[in-house]
Amino acid sequence: MEKILDILLFQKKYNIVFRPHPETIKREKKLIKNIGNKYTNFKNFSLDLEKDNLFSMQNSDLLITDYSGIAIEFILGLKKPAIFFTKYKKIHNPNYKLISEKTFEDDVKEKFALFIEDPKFEQIDKYIDMALKKILINQKKIDDYLLNNFFNLDYSASFVSNLFKNNKI
Repeated sequence: MEKILDILLFQKKYNIVFRPHPETIKREKKLIKNIGNKYTNFKNFSLDLEKDNLFSMQNSDLLITDYSGIAIEFILGLKKPAIFFTKYKKIHNPNYKLISEKTFEDDVKEKFALFIEDPKFEQIDKYIDMALKKILINQKKIDDYLLNNFFNLDYSASFVSNLFKNNKI
């Protein structure tokens, strides 16, 4: 993790919002403290430990992640690019291959995100450019995906409100 942070911050001079998963914050306090101590003095780095992720997501142009579910919100909700380094895939269920169906999350990630199997972090500019191009090319496909896979898109609140008004819930 620190290798890519070093490259992004020092060599490439990107602005970084480091937002660890809430469970990582609880379970890896020493790691988070070490990262904070190492990088917080740099103007182009911020450590986000807030419960609410909306501010960080809205103010970020790109997400670099493992297989985190937050990428679905980033891609579909904000229509922004995500990069996955598949070498670092999290597998919580070693029997996941017993189910032949592709998950919703994997479907979204495969269609709209950039996957890099064995990343060469020195080539991060190339990966970022590829991810930005992919998301631009897929804007219409994301809209179509949302319309075809989500019920009452853009008016779910009024739909549920009407159900309550009409005593159907």
